[in-house]
Parts: sequence; C-alpha cells; structure tokens
Amino acid sequence: MALVATSAFTADGGFAGWARPAGVAVGALAAWRKVPFVLVVVLAAATSAGLRLLGIP
Repeated sequence: MALVATSAFTADGGFAGWARPAGVAVGALAAWRKVPFVLVVVLAAATSAGLRLLGIP
C-alpha cells in the first residue's frame, strides 16, 4: 500500500498533481467492483488522460 501511495502521489520528489491519484482511485474502484483487468487499466488511463486534457496536472 505504501508503494502505491508513493508512486500515485509523487513524481520527481514532489506532488504529482491530481490526475494521477484520480486515475489510481478509479482503477482501484473498478478492481474492487471486479471489473476485468484490461478494463481497469483502460479506465484508470482514460481518467488520468482526460483530466490532463482538461488542464488538471
């Protein structure tokens, strides 16, 4: 859990922005709901990419 938290919230020694933790949260929620793994990855990536496209780092 500590590794997930560290990699989700930090990048280059600082805060990674909100897009990455949001993607991790969506992926975790999808995995908890027993969504197929490929869809978990796609949902997490799409969430992060969508937020970054909207200008949220």
